[in-house]
Formats: sequence, C-alpha cells, structure tokens
Amino acid sequence: MRWLGGFFIFFSCLTLGFTYSNSKRSHLKSLADVCDALELIKGELSTNLSSLPEICEALDGRAKGSAADFLLKLRISFENLGTEDFSMLWTRAVESAFKDLSCEELKSVASLGNILGKFRLEDQLSALDGTTAYLKDTLNRAKLDYPNERKLSLGVSAAGAMLILLTLI
Repeated sequence: MRWLGGFFIFFSCLTLGFTYSNSKRSHLKSLADVCDALELIKGELSTNLSSLPEICEALDGRAKGSAADFLLKLRISFENLGTEDFSMLWTRAVESAFKDLSCEELKSVASLGNILGKFRLEDQLSALDGTTAYLKDTLNRAKLDYPNERKLSLGVSAAGAMLILLTLI
C-alpha cells in the first residue's frame, strides 16, 4: 500500500511539472497567434484600406488558433458598435481570446483598440508595427527560455516528489 501511495505522490508531482510546461507552451502559441493576427490586420488595412468589420470578415478563414477565435469574437461584437465604444469591444475580444498572455502583453494588444479606426492610416500601421515588434521580441525570448524552463519544471517536480517520498518513507 505504501508503494502505491508513493507512486501516486510521484505521479502527481510530475503531472504538476508537465502542466507548468504545457502552460508555457500554450503561452508561446498564443503569442505566435496574436502576432499572426496583427500582421494579417496590418496587411488588409494597408492594401485594401478596408474598415475593421470588413477586415475581420476577410480574415475569417485565414487566421488560426486563438487568432481565429479573436477575429470571430470581434466580428460578432460589431453588432454592439453603436452602443459601445470600439476600444471596449476590442479589449473584450482580446481578453477572451488570448487568455494565456501576460498582463503586459494583453495591455499592449488592448491598447490598439484606442488607435485602430480613429487615427490616420500611417498612425494605425505604426501602432500595429510597434505592438507586433514588442510581441515578436517577447516571443523570441520566450522561445529561447522554454527548453530550460521545461527541464527545470520537470526536474524540480521530480525532486520535490523524491523529497516528499523520502520524508514519508
């Protein structure tokens, strides 16, 4: 019975390490998705000079992952555009679609809602470029750190499991 309990303790600790590692991987995926979405929006805005509802509709099938979810939520929320400000609709769509982003990353993407559709085209494209550059830099750093963080999380969880087992046995 002791061995069975020890196995469950060890398995639980390793599961915790894998869960942490998977959350980091999900963060990387969300960062890549939001960068793709912003680049798609920038491309449509600069080439077709379309309005944001038209852009969301045009990008419907081209975006993937959480970016597709974001564009869908934003497109659906355009029904409330007369009663609510665009920046609120944008922020709500960002927060609901990109849940794995950090607070600073969310603020960076959400701040675009105050610029898109309100300023000159050059200013909008510049804001999209700036936010995309910041997020790509964050993504590149996170990609470099991920292998070490994964090893560390699995190692610490296994060491914690061993310590618990040694204490209990």
